[in-house]
Amino acid sequence: RRLTAADYADCRAAPGGDWCASLALLQQALFRPPRRPADPTVSIARVALKVDPYSRDGFRWIDRARRRIDARRDAVFSRVSLSGGAASLKDVVDQLYRVFPVVVAVTLAAVFAVLGLVFRSLAVALRSVASLCVTLSFSFGSCVAVYVLAPHSGPAFATTRGAEPGLVWIAPLMCFSICVALSVDYDIFLLCAVHEHRVRRR
Repeated sequence: RRLTAADYADCRAAPGGDWCASLALLQQALFRPPRRPADPTVSIARVALKVDPYSRDGFRWIDRARRRIDARRDAVFSRVSLSGGAASLKDVVDQLYRVFPVVVAVTLAAVFAVLGLVFRSLAVALRSVASLCVTLSFSFGSCVAVYVLAPHSGPAFATTRGAEPGLVWIAPLMCFSICVALSVDYDIFLLCAVHEHRVRRR
C-alpha cells in the first residue's frame, strides 16, 4: 500500500513495533545522502527518474544513458559508470536471456543423448525431443496469447503480471525448466508402458 503522512505521524508518536522499524529503514535507504567516496577524484550522483526504474521505460532509459556515456567516453577525461538496483537487475536479465538459447540447445541435446542411450533407439529419442519441442511451443505460445497479446482480458487469478501488462522476466525461464521436467518425466512413463505392453504380447 502507499505510505501516507499518517504512517510517519503514528511512528513518531509510538516508535515501537516492527512496522515502524521497517519504515525507518526504508526511509533511511531512500532518502539518505550519497556516501562520500574515499578517493577525492571520484564523484557519486544519484538519479531519480519520473518513471519506475524497474519498468520497461526505466530499462530503456538505462540503455539510452549507457549509449550516451559510451559515445562520449573519448570526449571526456573521466570514466562514467551507471549502476544501482535497476541497472544491476537489467544486466542480470540481459545476461540470462543472452545465454538462454544456449541452455535450450544444450538441454535438448542432453535429453536426446540420454534417451537414446537408455532406450537404445535414435527414433525414440528423436520422437521425445520433437514432443518436448511441441510442448514448449504450446506453453510459450499460450503465455504470449494470454499475458502479452491480450493483457486486459486475462483471468483475474493470474499472478504472473508485474506493474505493466505482459510477463515477468523470470516467468519464461522458470516455465522452460518446469515444462522440460514434466514433459520428459511423463514421456518416459509413456515409453515404459508401451515397452511393457509390447513385451507382454510377445
